[in-house]
Amino acid sequence: MVLASWYLSNRSTLWRLDSTLPPPGDCLKIPSSKPVLSSLIQGMRYLSLLLLGPWIVVLACIYWVAFKRSRVTWLHAAYDMMVVIVALGAAYGLALVAYDEVVIQDVGQLGRESGSIWKQVMPALYGYGAFAAVMVLGMALRFAFWRRKRAGTRAL
Repeated sequence: MVLASWYLSNRSTLWRLDSTLPPPGDCLKIPSSKPVLSSLIQGMRYLSLLLLGPWIVVLACIYWVAFKRSRVTWLHAAYDMMVVIVALGAAYGLALVAYDEVVIQDVGQLGRESGSIWKQVMPALYGYGAFAAVMVLGMALRFAFWRRKRAGTRAL
C-alpha cells in the first residue's frame, strides 16, 4: 500500500527519469560500441560450414581409407593429403563466397519470393560441390598418373 501511494505521488518524476534512458536499439551495444546483432549476423556466415562440416569430414576419411593400401611411397601419401587439404579449402572458400553472393528478395505484395533460408542452403551446396569436384578430379588424376606409372614399370 505504501509502495503504491509512493508510486502515484512520484509518477511524473519516474516518467522524466524514464525519458532519459537510451533508446531500445542502444541496449544491444557492447562496450566497444559494436552491436551484438551484427556479430551474430557475422557468425551466421559459418553456420552452413558447421552443417556441412561433418559430412565433408566423413567423405575425406573415406577417401583416405579407400586408398590406404595403394600408398606405397611418401609421394602417394603427400598427394592424397594435398587433395584432401585443397578440397577442404575449396569447400570453405566457396561456401563463404556463396554466402556473400546470395541475395534475399525484398518483400513484395504477396510476401517474400524466397526465404532467408537460402542464405544457408546455397553456401552448403557450393561448398559441397567444390569439395566433390576437387575430390573427383584428384581421384581421376591419381588413377591416370599411377596407372601410367605402373604400366611403364611393367614394360621394363
